[in-house]
Amino acid sequence: MLLYNRPTKPTDFDAKAQIQLARIETQIAASQQTLIFNESFWKKYKHIFAAAQYNKCAYCERKTTGHYGDVEHYRSKAAITTLSDDPKDWGIVIEPLNNVKGRKFEPYSNIGYWWLAYNWNNWLFACTICNSAYKLSLFPLQNRILPITKGVELQETPLLLNPFESINPVEHFTIDKQQILGFLKPYNNSVIGYETIKTCGLNRPSLIDARDEKIESMLYYLKQFNDKNDISYLYDIEKLGRKEREFAGIMRCIYEQETASLWSDLESWLARNPPQ
Repeated sequence: MLLYNRPTKPTDFDAKAQIQLARIETQIAASQQTLIFNESFWKKYKHIFAAAQYNKCAYCERKTTGHYGDVEHYRSKAAITTLSDDPKDWGIVIEPLNNVKGRKFEPYSNIGYWWLAYNWNNWLFACTICNSAYKLSLFPLQNRILPITKGVELQETPLLLNPFESINPVEHFTIDKQQILGFLKPYNNSVIGYETIKTCGLNRPSLIDARDEKIESMLYYLKQFNDKNDISYLYDIEKLGRKEREFAGIMRCIYEQETASLWSDLESWLARNPPQ
């Protein structure tokens, strides 16, 4: 995962969003059991979030080539479910359709964060697989509070990384060079890393395979740089971690963890020393 700058909210957004929210509040006041949201509303803004994320999924960092992706609600709008810590309940991907079989969700609340359904700060762009096959209505928390009522989010500590917030993914993801390189692991037993991987299915086979070759290249360039002290490999390393590249987030994690150096320092050095 990679951090991005949240796109600027259109000047007329809040007024339009308030109209939509008022309709949900009317349903709540009438004790309507199933809330009806206007999905066409957030779809109008999908291209803004896609552009801010370089057309990459916020969670898995795959480009959305072949499908269009979704506006994803970080905090689920309609209901909340949980997922056990038993990997047997996490589901199996049926390749090549990317359907998930046997993923067992446990009900937690039939009310979600409905008041954030039209909130600009609750949106991001995600691929259909991460959003609709894996995350769905999951929202892992350190401190679960019931009932879910307006404002409860201010008391919660999320365990799901958000690319538009300030928590650095470098502190939560890593790889094991003794295993399949494309397989993600929580860094230093990070609970946030663990829950994000579990929630979004970040170790599904297609992602492991796609990450594997890029990670192998990163480790090769790092070894060549260290063994030969050849700065030309720094340019290759930087290319793998550019924001527009798939899996740039884990590339940066590897670089910082292997070198104990900041990615931002590498970018600064390269800016002063462009390739000849």
